Amino acid sequence: MWRLAFELGMRQGERLGLTLSEIREIDGVLCIEIRQQLQEFSPDERDFPADMVVRHLEDSAYLVPPKTNSGYRAIPLPRSLAIELMAFVKARGISGPEDLVFVGEDGKHLRRQADEEPRFAEALRAAGIEGHFVPHSARHTAATAMMRLGLTDAVRKSIMGHASIDVTDNVYTHVSTSDMAQATAQIEAMLSAG
Repeated sequence: MWRLAFELGMRQGERLGLTLSEIREIDGVLCIEIRQQLQEFSPDERDFPADMVVRHLEDSAYLVPPKTNSGYRAIPLPRSLAIELMAFVKARGISGPEDLVFVGEDGKHLRRQADEEPRFAEALRAAGIEGHFVPHSARHTAATAMMRLGLTDAVRKSIMGHASIDVTDNVYTHVSTSDMAQATAQIEAMLSAG
């Protein structure tokens, strides 16, 4: 599940609400076609518009459409991730198109704070990464990696599901000291050559 966050920049609700029907081949490439996300709503927040397609899971958990049109998107899976994800699906016996891909030991949906956040912290500790990070931090990592790879604005915002590249750049992309050091070295070289 963490690869979906770190490599594809998927939102937490998109990962937690991922169903088998959203994993499909498009133009010969296995993709995740995001059409919904898991959100939790208190009783006073459950007045959904009549035309909104909503699936109640249990308690306060619902599968709801993305907040904006740009949230609807198909993200191609890198080959190794596609193989790993499909092996996971097969090993778990997930077969119904509307079955959640990621569930707890009890077969119920994963909760953000009670389930996913502790698992994320555990995975980071196992990888030797210290500090306090939340699963959403992986989305920032993905956006920053895309910028460092020089991906076009259109590709970056499409993968991230943003309507504007400004959100991708100003909120999710982070410039490191080494990025700035490389830039200042290039400026120095250009000016001294000139």
